[in-house]
Amino acid sequence: MTAAAFLGILLIFLVVVLGSARRTAALGRFLDQVWRTILRLLRKHPADRELADALVGQRAEAAELLRHQWPVATWATVLQIGTRCALLVMCIRFAGVPESAAGWSAIFAVFALVQGLTAVPITAGNVGLTELAYIGMLTPIAGTEWVNEITAGVMIFRILTWLLIIPVGFATLGYWRFKQRRRQRAASD
Repeated sequence: MTAAAFLGILLIFLVVVLGSARRTAALGRFLDQVWRTILRLLRKHPADRELADALVGQRAEAAELLRHQWPVATWATVLQIGTRCALLVMCIRFAGVPESAAGWSAIFAVFALVQGLTAVPITAGNVGLTELAYIGMLTPIAGTEWVNEITAGVMIFRILTWLLIIPVGFATLGYWRFKQRRRQRAASD
């Protein structure tokens, strides 16, 4: 709960700061001083461009990009989160945990808490931490007699939502690079 509260406060701070170009520039000037001090201590040369200018430019670019795309991005995010939560419920049910032991609302609450707790990645894909959080929060809800089924359901869920995506991502990356090379060859001919 402390981590979720800290993350919420950080998110509110970022929304307020990034809400205006003036506040973003002020944060950039502050961070630029800190960053240049750290670089001097490390005997590195800072970039010529100030961090405030870079942040304001990135903010403007992101705002322009999202100006017309935010409804699609919002609905895609809601659909993705809803699908993942439904998949977790189905995996828990498939593993044998009945509705009477852990209802869908309890599973949803655990899903939401884990998503908030793992918003800051500690390991790649939060491997290990996510599984531990799901199992650790669902077991007291369902009862210790369901710990093996909950563990199996969580592992199936993580295989489907994390491990299976890696080869699909590599295949997609390979296809994209192949198309890029083909376009470059066509442009150079």
